[in-house]
Amino acid sequence: MSKLRPFTRLASLLGAAFLSLFLVACQEGTHFTNGSSKLKMSTWDAKGEIAYDQLGVFEVTLWVCTVLFILVGGAFGYVVWKFRERPGDTHMPEQEGHGNPLIELGLIAGSILCLVIIAIPTVNILFKEETVPADTATSKHIDVDVYGWQWWWSFEYKTEQGTIVTANELTIPVDTVVVLNLRGQDVIHSFWLPKIAGKTDLIPGRLNQMWIKANEVGHYYGQCAEYCGESHAYMLFRSNVLSKEDFAAWQKHQLTDAAKPAGLADWADLQKLPADGSLLKTDPVLEGARLVLGQGGCAQCHSINGTIAQGAIAPNLTHVASRTSLAAGLLDHREFWGDTDNPELAAKRAAALQKLDGKVPEGWEGNLSAELSKEAIIKWVNEGKDVVTGTPGKKDFRVEIAASGNRMLDNFYHWVRYSEQIKPGNLMNYQLQNPEAREKNYKTHELKLNDQQFRAIASFLQSLK
Repeated sequence: MSKLRPFTRLASLLGAAFLSLFLVACQEGTHFTNGSSKLKMSTWDAKGEIAYDQLGVFEVTLWVCTVLFILVGGAFGYVVWKFRERPGDTHMPEQEGHGNPLIELGLIAGSILCLVIIAIPTVNILFKEETVPADTATSKHIDVDVYGWQWWWSFEYKTEQGTIVTANELTIPVDTVVVLNLRGQDVIHSFWLPKIAGKTDLIPGRLNQMWIKANEVGHYYGQCAEYCGESHAYMLFRSNVLSKEDFAAWQKHQLTDAAKPAGLADWADLQKLPADGSLLKTDPVLEGARLVLGQGGCAQCHSINGTIAQGAIAPNLTHVASRTSLAAGLLDHREFWGDTDNPELAAKRAAALQKLDGKVPEGWEGNLSAELSKEAIIKWVNEGKDVVTGTPGKKDFRVEIAASGNRMLDNFYHWVRYSEQIKPGNLMNYQLQNPEAREKNYKTHELKLNDQQFRAIASFLQSLK
């Protein structure tokens, strides 16, 4: 048995290595040479100048290491097989001193050459990342101040017409250098937009800087890449890369104040509205505005341009409904299952919602992204799996969102109503539920909002486009 042990170990190591390479190569849409992966956050699918350069360095390193693995592994395997112990062998092979000097020097020279091959493009891109391209080092590039909070992002654009403050969605023009000034507001975070650029930390008390340049118009996904607390995994963000014309239109719109509810001449008139709840049925948007800027206490932390809400420790809500997602990219306002015009997909959706009847399919829990939800629900429909009932307010809201015809409205409602279930540890839930926090920030021991009032708040937020 001892004679076979070396071969067993060797086979195990080689098998594990080749299996890993095989699984990566077989991943859908992944090609080492052209980076055409379809995954949302794949670094193989470079769409930005920095990301493309980094992919090139990785591929050079990968091929160098692959060649080394084949040469060294092949030589090792040959020697083990050639000089293996055979039946009847009773003598120890003669030792050849300390080896062949020429071979040893050649291996050293080869190792140095490999390191140089990897180092040249690596050092080149490091210097490139540190310097904003010279042809855009004037007013042509765009500066964006990026702030990392637990667990969301703030983006500030300083323009000649004023300052734009938005949250969780970085909107930039295509083929334009964008300089990001990165700051952490509480703990260390890390900005990562894999298809456009690499990672850079946001550190409290320190300014870090990076520049990015997107090559294609599109909708891209990013996230915090540094553990930052309980809901680190839910600290996502999106990036909308627009044409230069669309970006100019977006800037113009973002500089405007929040739209007033229909029939409201001035925000100050909200104080004159009845507080008896009579508006909940007649005008929920107007009642929602009254709650957000008054009884609900939202104005203490959030800001809405043009109103008394000037909070600075929570996302700016001026045009919150113009964004494609909520809760730092966790709740997606867009299509639930991709192509809604697909008859086959529409039929599966209808069948799924009919069978659900307020219950949650197995595998659904925790899957908030559209793709994961689609996979869970279709798998459940096709395989006829039993459903499991979720605890109230814990899982059922996912099914309710799926069944709704207004995904954005339901996202707003469930976020303000069940924020702790969606993103554990978030400060909004803490402020609402903690008596000491309410006493300090809202000057009251009671913050009684019923379900209808939460829905009214959601209706008002949906109007802020």
